[in-house]
Amino acid sequence: MGDYIDPYSDSSFETGWKEFEDIIEFAKERPDDVTLLLGDHEGQYTGLSNSLARFDYNHAHYIYNFLKENESLFTGAFIYNNALFTHAGISEGWLKTWDLLNNPEMIRDYINNSIKFSDHFKQPSYFDLGDSTNPCFDIGRSRGGYASYGGPFWADVEEMIRGKAAFNGQINQIFAHSQLRDTGTFIHRDNWWMCDSRAVFIWDGKELKLYN
Repeated sequence: MGDYIDPYSDSSFETGWKEFEDIIEFAKERPDDVTLLLGDHEGQYTGLSNSLARFDYNHAHYIYNFLKENESLFTGAFIYNNALFTHAGISEGWLKTWDLLNNPEMIRDYINNSIKFSDHFKQPSYFDLGDSTNPCFDIGRSRGGYASYGGPFWADVEEMIRGKAAFNGQINQIFAHSQLRDTGTFIHRDNWWMCDSRAVFIWDGKELKLYN
């Protein structure tokens, strides 16, 4: 679900990085069974996201080189079993802001076409924060940015709660990004589930369930 290199506060960089390497190796061994979604924290090391959210200056070049080497393993949006998976979710407000079609397949392709990594490492600057040349990485006001709505890598769950998630009646959405305090919990409204809570879940085509 993304943000592999932003370990929870109870993990060190070394621990989180080792787990990330294991995930990468697993994805290489099982390419037909594993889909790796890109997160905003990967985006800020690859020239996609103008943000400095817990940016790791000490390892930035190393992270960029590793991500660039494995760029082909990542996708931005994925449709499977009546659900659209993204890192942070897609709101109706974001679609309307950019006059994008309310079509899950077309938006999936739009997102995936937007995530080409920079050919050279470029450290984000504080002067660039909140300004995005890539609508998919818009940072909304709820996250300290200038955009009215966050894009599918930066949307806050509050944007779905107070507004509406896109594609209701067409497809379900499953996303992460907004950490939940209690392990194994998720938020469910209408056609979406937000499940960033240190746990593994199963999607059965109709509902999200905690894997036990």
